[in-house]
Amino acid sequence: CIDQANTHERRVQVQQVGRIYSQSELTIIATTSSGPEYGLPRVGARLRRSQPHLKFGDLHFLGLNLVPSLSLKGGTKWATRGWTLQEAVWARR
Repeated sequence: CIDQANTHERRVQVQQVGRIYSQSELTIIATTSSGPEYGLPRVGARLRRSQPHLKFGDLHFLGLNLVPSLSLKGGTKWATRGWTLQEAVWARR
């Protein structure tokens, strides 16, 4: 996270964002959180909902929650931040 209160540090970090994301192997974007203290879903002590599943005889089917596309993230706190476009464009995965 970039310290928003430190103007000089913020300027230096923002100038490097494109390079940082374009060279990353994996970028984790926490779109469901309300702030940096929230953490990542399913990581930590918070309870989670069970994965939807169906059983037909000996066959078991699990439901998958696929990551929504960038256009579907419009209603999230993540989408309100200025640098998120750089994350979306430069991050390879």
